[in-house]
Amino acid sequence: MMKLLYLAINQSYALSGTAFIRTLAQKTGAEVNLLYVAERKQGLDSGKAILAEAEDHIADGVDVHDLLRHGKALEVFKNEIDNEDYDFVVLELRRQKNIIDDDQQALIHKIIHKSPIPVLLLRHANIKLDKILICTGGLSISKPVVQLSANLAEAAGLKATLLHVGSSMPGMYAGTEMVDNTIDEVMETTTPLSNHLHESMEDLEHHHVSTEIKLRYGDVADQILQEIEEEVYDLVVVGESGRNKGLKGIFLGDVTRHVIKQAKCAVLIVKK
Repeated sequence: MMKLLYLAINQSYALSGTAFIRTLAQKTGAEVNLLYVAERKQGLDSGKAILAEAEDHIADGVDVHDLLRHGKALEVFKNEIDNEDYDFVVLELRRQKNIIDDDQQALIHKIIHKSPIPVLLLRHANIKLDKILICTGGLSISKPVVQLSANLAEAAGLKATLLHVGSSMPGMYAGTEMVDNTIDEVMETTTPLSNHLHESMEDLEHHHVSTEIKLRYGDVADQILQEIEEEVYDLVVVGESGRNKGLKGIFLGDVTRHVIKQAKCAVLIVKK
């Protein structure tokens, strides 16, 4: 049985977030621990009320527990993760006038960086949970992305789309990748990409997940976001795509960071 840590730091839980987690827990039988961190003692009383309200929203046949803590958010989070066995940590992204607060974004990036387990980010979270987009780049992170997605999709009864974004560069720069070929043409080859996609499909079929496979070309983040715009997905799964040393991407690669900021659905980040 899965166990989720749903973290709130000095803020209430969004109704859309609690509805999504309720659906996820109902479909998978997951246990949910609500952790509220008050960085000042004055916030403990309001934290009790926030936890009670969130529990009431989620606890419809779901095993829910409240955890109220005081202290520095990162320290409290790390202590909880170190002492309990969780499958995901759940965080919410809040926007002010359609812009994610820089301080909140920095804290979320630090939590993602320190978390040894996958991180589920909620912003445009749907109440229903029917379809999952699995983003695979053929890199070392792709296998754990596919395996985790397969386990989750099987447990929740989800339909899946397996997406690979290929290079749009001329063939002389694209290595072994098949440039501008259809997915059927790529799958008939013996290239590393074809082998990777076949292995991924076998993992999903082994978990009895109904899966469609798609191949797009162009900028990876842009193509993922375009796919999300064109289809209806309730969850997108991406890998932690490396580390960027830019100010806003200290702990996340460009692709992951861009998807987090723009995706109009929940995002699950799989750790390396």
